[in-house]
Amino acid sequence: MSQSPQAQTEQTELASLVLHSKTALQQGEALCLRASSSSNASAQDAFDLLALNARVRWISDAVIEQLKLAASVAKTIEERRTKLEKQTQDWDTVRAQWTTSLDTLLESLGSQVVPPDFHDSMSDSSIFGSQFSEPEMDHSNHTSEPGHSPTLTIRHTNGNGRHKSKKDKDLNDRTRWKTLRDFVDERAIEDAIETIEAERVALDDVLASTADYPSTLHDTLSTIRDALPRACQSIRVDEVLTKQEDLSATMAEQLESLAEHYDKMEGALQEHEAGEVFGEDDLQDMQRDTNELPAIVSELDESCAAIERRRDELLSAKHEAEHSLEILCTTLDNLDELGDIMGEMLEQQQRAENGLRIYISIYSSLKSCLIGLRHIKAPS
Repeated sequence: MSQSPQAQTEQTELASLVLHSKTALQQGEALCLRASSSSNASAQDAFDLLALNARVRWISDAVIEQLKLAASVAKTIEERRTKLEKQTQDWDTVRAQWTTSLDTLLESLGSQVVPPDFHDSMSDSSIFGSQFSEPEMDHSNHTSEPGHSPTLTIRHTNGNGRHKSKKDKDLNDRTRWKTLRDFVDERAIEDAIETIEAERVALDDVLASTADYPSTLHDTLSTIRDALPRACQSIRVDEVLTKQEDLSATMAEQLESLAEHYDKMEGALQEHEAGEVFGEDDLQDMQRDTNELPAIVSELDESCAAIERRRDELLSAKHEAEHSLEILCTTLDNLDELGDIMGEMLEQQQRAENGLRIYISIYSSLKSCLIGLRHIKAPS
């Protein structure tokens, strides 16, 4: 039986409403599926982020402790170097004073003459050894008795007249007398001074090699600190997941309403095909409900986008944590390398301090001899 034109129009309208409802339902299902996939992935991302944050915090604490230790060692090296420089300057000042004193002392010894009768015994008692040649030593050994003091030699009046005559001549010619300086081994003094100078130059070389240690360590530590990752922008993982769950629940309700509307439209079409006649008000109600479907789909799309944005936040935080972890691992490697370098610096600093001790030791030996020279006086 053929349908009336009005019935055909109603059927066409109902079919259109079913088609729109089905399309809206399919779009809603696709959006919900996408949102569910993103939400499930977010759970894994959240787990990874929590694990990464824990490692970043642990390594950050280790790096901070390493930096504190490195800064402490750097401060120790700087303090030891400053102390060494001060000691070196002090000893340079003392050395300059004693050098001047030595020059004055040698000049004083050079002005004090010694009678020829004292030559033999003075060569044996010289603090720096005798400067006589071997012939002079042989001659002196024949003109005095071994073991006798200079005073006993002067008082000894025995001997032939020829020796006494020569001795009298020498005693009368004071220009031929030796001075106390002639009995000082100036070559030994020069050797000692040259040794001191050589050690001082060597000490300067070591000090020069450590000169940039404080600034180098300070710059290196500053560079490492500046390279440390900034604190990650806090993100509450639980809040992200909770928000996603709330959005997912809302989307599920909206999808359910789309499904109900589709079932309603499909049922109405089947009823119309079975001979049911709908009034104008019924058709308008169905049309109004169908016209609201795009708004519902739009809300689903917004909710899906919000869930994906939440996941993007997790991914961003995860990538930032991974980057921070990579930087921190590199920083630990750099600190290990810096530790080796600082060990070498400490060894070099120790060499410098040993050099100063050698310098002081050699100078102290010379100073002891100079003190002995100060007590030498010409016999009257």
